[in-house]
Amino acid sequence: MALVTRKMTRLLVVALTVSAITFALLNALPGDLAYVVAGEEASAEDLQAIRRELGLDSSVGERYFRWLGRIVKGDLGNSYINYEPVADAILNRLPVTVELIVVSQILALLLALPAGIACAHANRSLLDRGITTTAFATLSTPSFIMALLLIFCFALKLDWLPATGFVPLSEGLGSNLKSILLPAVSIALVEWVPLMRVLRADMLQTLKEDFILMARA
Repeated sequence: MALVTRKMTRLLVVALTVSAITFALLNALPGDLAYVVAGEEASAEDLQAIRRELGLDSSVGERYFRWLGRIVKGDLGNSYINYEPVADAILNRLPVTVELIVVSQILALLLALPAGIACAHANRSLLDRGITTTAFATLSTPSFIMALLLIFCFALKLDWLPATGFVPLSEGLGSNLKSILLPAVSIALVEWVPLMRVLRADMLQTLKEDFILMARA
């Protein structure tokens, strides 16, 4: 129980520190949020009203603690673009995000497990070097570049998968997987490399244990 309390306290301190630093850095950025909300043609009275409404006429410390108080109550505020409540926007998009995470991690494991086992079994062989080189090549490619390449190949050229849009699971498993496969693969092609390297290292270490030598003998 003491360990859990200590971990939770440390997590709370880190979260408060990061949020305070982020809040201060955003406040230090050049520009005026009132212009972003009202537009460049807004009058001085409109800008002043928006600053008063958003609390921009207060100090940074006052705004931070006011924001922190709303966060504790579960009030995340409204979007400055479409005035939608931020909590509703997160909840509406959460199922898609969770599904994308699950599918991408499953694909990453499907790539990492056989690749890591093959590299460990054929350590320092041509197969090991080829898989390792391919892994570092995919890892060094940004995920958005990978996504554009996948869209170009499988959506525009081959027309196998849709380039945009999302089909809910309630409208069919096949259509749902087709709509989410490209973004999931673009994430998995980056995520599988650390998993493969960890598995390879652990397997190589295990293969050097005494019980493995005894079993081979």
